[in-house]
Amino acid sequence: MDELRYSGNWEILGKQYFGNLIINDKKGIIRLILHNRDKIENLFNDAEIPSRINFIKGKLIPYGIMTLLNATVISRNTNISYNTKTIELDIDYCINGDFKDYKNVKFSKTEFRLSDTLTWSGLNGLSVKYKKNWTFYLKHSFKKAISYSIDNNTTISFVPYFQENTNIYNYEETIIKQYIKIRITSRKNQELYFYIDILNKIKTLIEVAIGKSIDIKEIIGYKKDYYRVFNNKRIYNDIKIYSKDTYKDDYKEPKIGDMLFSLTDITNSNVQLLTNWFSKYELLEPILNLYNSCIIYEKMPSETIFLNIVQALETYHSRFICNKKEDYEKRVNELLKDVPEKSKTTHYEYLFDKTQQDKNINYIILKSRLNDLMLANFEIVFFNMSNNVFPYEFVQKLVDTRHYYTHYSKSKEDKIFKGEELFFAINILRIVLSYYILIEIGFKKEFIEKKIKEMQRKITYAWDLYKLENNQ
Repeated sequence: MDELRYSGNWEILGKQYFGNLIINDKKGIIRLILHNRDKIENLFNDAEIPSRINFIKGKLIPYGIMTLLNATVISRNTNISYNTKTIELDIDYCINGDFKDYKNVKFSKTEFRLSDTLTWSGLNGLSVKYKKNWTFYLKHSFKKAISYSIDNNTTISFVPYFQENTNIYNYEETIIKQYIKIRITSRKNQELYFYIDILNKIKTLIEVAIGKSIDIKEIIGYKKDYYRVFNNKRIYNDIKIYSKDTYKDDYKEPKIGDMLFSLTDITNSNVQLLTNWFSKYELLEPILNLYNSCIIYEKMPSETIFLNIVQALETYHSRFICNKKEDYEKRVNELLKDVPEKSKTTHYEYLFDKTQQDKNINYIILKSRLNDLMLANFEIVFFNMSNNVFPYEFVQKLVDTRHYYTHYSKSKEDKIFKGEELFFAINILRIVLSYYILIEIGFKKEFIEKKIKEMQRKITYAWDLYKLENNQ
């Protein structure tokens, strides 16, 4: 979208100000520039316009009304010669509509268009049919929206859209667009942030699934009392909502084979997977934030990615497995109760080593947590860059690497993962975390084992090539 500029009068805390509104939603810019002429003694009164304002309404010239939510003052400039003061504010959301006050900015339905979600959704309606003599034709079949109720009042729908123009087929370049929108509907009128909160949870789910960051490209709101009538039917009017989120013109859709799971995997399950996701989201959120930071920030150094993924696993263990030393000791004893005595002693020495046994240590140490997670109740064998069945040597090197980067010690430099090996260690930890995320979402054991097997096949193949190239 090209940059939009509007002039008008803006009401702030009961007082009118003239100003200009600049919107560039692609770059995430919504900026209000106020120009205020006043007496000299009033120009230095910053309290008149506080640094944070949650609601601003503007009457545009020549017509139209804009509602701005959550404004932050970023600069104040005073020109004594002209008795003027210029104030610039950054805005979180700009709504093309009229609302009475902050509490009345409510909608019955919202639609969000996200990038990179069509392949994941499985709602692609286009297909190519080939005939003889190298002729072919495009066919589009609309697929039904996929809907899911997250509670008695709220429904999420994944809705396919198809956009084309029948008048441009004679042009050298013909563009046909298809995409999905996430529609969130509530029986009750809800504030915008109610929908944004739900959308962010769905957005995070998709990012975990496809392994890349996605952007919000468009937001549309609807109100029950804002409609027109056509052929005796109510047609609800779009309310355009601009946000500070950025997006690009072009995106590369993820490949199906690279996804952790798809929307089809979720909807075809007999288990209420989205219910699990929403019910556990608060517990999962810090883990997911650490996990997704590795894909959102493309230029993040590998050392930081490593530290984040280790912390994500440590946080997962404390939130979902156990967080008290006495509980962990009970868990280890329960885990090893059916293990042959000779092997039991070996496992115990790693899972509950001398440091963990120290009476002065009243918490679960990182080494214990990582060993526990990678042992995975003896239900799966994670690749550990060796032929060892059990991961204890790999975990020790992980711990040494983490401590080296957080508590720098020259003596540990020869014991840590570096370069390409650090890259492999990170990807192994991603697989481990993916395994536990799939468990928490509620996927069946067979699905999880198949997915982890596919992921490990790729990394073991890459590892074998790496060793071959480096004569190891």
